[in-house]
Amino acid sequence: MNRGTLTTGVVVIGAGLAGLTAAYELRARGVDVLVLESADRPGGRMSSDRAHGFVVDRGAQFVSTGYERLMPLLRRLGLADELVPTSTRAGFVRDGEIVTVSPANPATFVTAGLLPAGAALRAGAGFARTGPRLRRRALHDLAQWQDLDTRSGDGWSRAVFGDVFTDRVMDAMVSGFYFQNVAGNSAALPAILTGFTARRAATMALRRGLGAVTEALAERAPLFLETPALEVREAGGGVEVATPDRTIAAGAAVVATPGPAAARLLPGSPDSDLLSTPYSSTILVALRYGPGWRSRRLDGVYGVLVPVTELRTVAAVGVESGKARALVPEGELLNVMLSESAASRLRDAGDDTVIEHTLDELAALVPEARSQVTGATVHRWSAALPWTPVGQAARVAAYRESVAAAAPRVILAGDYLGLPFTDSVVHTGQWAAAQALRLVSPRTG
Repeated sequence: MNRGTLTTGVVVIGAGLAGLTAAYELRARGVDVLVLESADRPGGRMSSDRAHGFVVDRGAQFVSTGYERLMPLLRRLGLADELVPTSTRAGFVRDGEIVTVSPANPATFVTAGLLPAGAALRAGAGFARTGPRLRRRALHDLAQWQDLDTRSGDGWSRAVFGDVFTDRVMDAMVSGFYFQNVAGNSAALPAILTGFTARRAATMALRRGLGAVTEALAERAPLFLETPALEVREAGGGVEVATPDRTIAAGAAVVATPGPAAARLLPGSPDSDLLSTPYSSTILVALRYGPGWRSRRLDGVYGVLVPVTELRTVAAVGVESGKARALVPEGELLNVMLSESAASRLRDAGDDTVIEHTLDELAALVPEARSQVTGATVHRWSAALPWTPVGQAARVAAYRESVAAAAPRVILAGDYLGLPFTDSVVHTGQWAAAQALRLVSPRTG
């Protein structure tokens, strides 16, 4: 049943981090905003579940002190005091075993057996040559990396750091963080990861989970849940958005969904190349363990990364007590993220089957993984994170230039317009809000 038409300044489609950031920035400048979300909760891939005292980050896992857009936003939201540093130790899988290193102490890569001394020296020389230059660049803005957008990330990493470091460390980070490989991305992605390292950025978590960020943003915007947008069209100097039970008329629309959803909503868009950005997929299996559970292999680490050469099912394991003790009231919580190939293979499998497959491989790395399991949940992300293929920075820059020139009423935001981490997502939401402000007037009185 159509309930008529609502009118607002800007309608934002998608209540993930990009859309909620855009709405927050627009409302802060006096613009009337409505946010539409097809799911029954806000947050999307930056949301947290809380059950049995445990906090499970369902998608995004960490915050970096090197983030230039998210950290100020946390302060504005009153969440900066909830930031806690994670453990400084991380695990990497090497020949089927977990080895523990401290990224802040490069010597541990050698003493732990992850890298031979010669390979470590080769990588260190490459870092000394490139790191200082990269750390000064905007690490959240893909459009500013066009000079590294014309070559493969794999070729760049091997030229800078050598083959061994690329295979055992760089590919492990890209695989574990993004469920991808270096070869499928442009040089911009590994270069930006190098820039974060050069900034000596610390890894942080939030005591209530990263979902606290999108929850705080959602509290500050009128939000319609379980309200999918069916059609978006420019009409009469504005836009109209059709939903199942009403039409929303606005001065502008920000489409802040993952690329595949935006492509379905905007068929025939002149930005089809950008909207067709490929995404990796994953399945996250959160395993809860009873009091007293402990694994020597995981002691003191905040996570374990698996390089592409070692991949079968598990791409990464988040050790939540090492991430933030507040997330784990007792025992342990392991956030196990599956590789893209495993997610594809298990796409139609039931949750019990996914959990069993996960435990089978996890037990090969952590034999204790099958003992004292008190519960498990499964979260599936068919569009987990966008790849950064060769040419993506140029495509993003061209899109922004076209918006600046033509001032369209429908504006895109989201991770595929930047990089696959939260700071860049915030930037796309802020950019979209700035473009919408050119088209609508703030409230008066």
